Amino acid sequence: MNPSGKTPEMTIARFRHLADVCGADLARWPAAERAAAEALLDGSDEARRVLAQARVLDAWIALGAPQVDDAQVERLLGAIGDRIDREAGNAATGLPQPPAAALHRARPRGFWPAAAFLAGMAVMGTLAGADNYMQPTSTTSAGIASLVAPEPYLLAWNP
Repeated sequence: MNPSGKTPEMTIARFRHLADVCGADLARWPAAERAAAEALLDGSDEARRVLAQARVLDAWIALGAPQVDDAQVERLLGAIGDRIDREAGNAATGLPQPPAAALHRARPRGFWPAAAFLAGMAVMGTLAGADNYMQPTSTTSAGIASLVAPEPYLLAWNP
């Protein structure tokens, strides 16, 4: 009750919140809000539905965890282990085999493809560094090189 002696009004939203937090037993609700909740219950079908849903939830919570004996747990864990071994394809050693795609990617390609690649890169490097191969096209600037270094610096290297 408030100081004027009247019971404060309660909304359905507040009632739903208290039912979710405190459960269906109004004795567990805050004392200051019990009278308003009871008044709302008397006049609202929605409030009665909310309280009925809270009772169902309370009943499920009261059931607790199911009782399981150790033999059931061991049987379940054994079945899971057997399935993992079967899907891995190597039940004899218990070690999983990698998928075929991973084996294909990891297979060495051989010496000659790598040697050919390195030889090609050496030829490209030699051609790029050869004298008179990469001359600037402009007589006043060295193209992109002029962005990196000032022109007098370039002229000192290319008389």
